[in-house]
Amino acid sequence: MTRQVDVTDDDSVTELVALIKEDGGEISALFNCAVLLNGDKGPERNIKSIDKEFFLDSFAINAYGPINTSRQILPLLSKGGTIVNFSARVGSIADDEMGGWWSYRCSKSALNHITKLMHIEFNRRGHKANFLSVHPGTTYTPMSSPFTQRRFEAGDETLHSAEFTAETIAGLVAGANEEHSGGFFDWSGQSLPF
Repeated sequence: MTRQVDVTDDDSVTELVALIKEDGGEISALFNCAVLLNGDKGPERNIKSIDKEFFLDSFAINAYGPINTSRQILPLLSKGGTIVNFSARVGSIADDEMGGWWSYRCSKSALNHITKLMHIEFNRRGHKANFLSVHPGTTYTPMSSPFTQRRFEAGDETLHSAEFTAETIAGLVAGANEEHSGGFFDWSGQSLPF
C-alpha cells in the first residue's frame, strides 16, 4: 500500500491508520523518516540566518511528525515491534563541535529525546515495543545531494546508497530488544551520545 501522508496533520495520519486497519490492522515496525533539512531558508550556517517559519516547520516535521504518527499507529504495532525515528549524528549535543544547521540540529536533538520519552511512557503503559533513534549514515538521496554530489561523483565509498541504508536499518530492527529501546544508534548499531 502506498499513501502520501502529511505527518504534521493529525487527520492525515488518522486516515492512514484507518487504511492499515482495513488492510489487516497490525504492523511490526514503523519508520518515521519524514524530514526537513534544506530549502530557501536552510540549513542555516549561523544564528543571524535563522528564519522563524523555517525553524518551526523543521520542528513540526522532524519532531512533531514522529510523535503524531507513533501515538496513532502504536495500537497497531505488534508486541515486540519497533518504532524507528530517523535522526542524525548532528543531532547529538555531546558530539557537536561544528555548529551550524540550527533548525535541523535542534529538531533532531529534540527527536532523540522524544524517542527516549516514548520508550519510558509507552512501556510504562504496557506497550511492549522498542523505540530507536537511528542515524542512517550519510546516504545519497535527493535531500542530501546538495551536500554530497561531489562525494558521489568521486565514488566515495563512505557515502551509502539508499538500498544499503534500508538493509542495515532493517538489520538493526531485526536485532532490536529492550536493551536498545530508548537509545540512539548509528547505522552499524554503534551507540551514539545524546
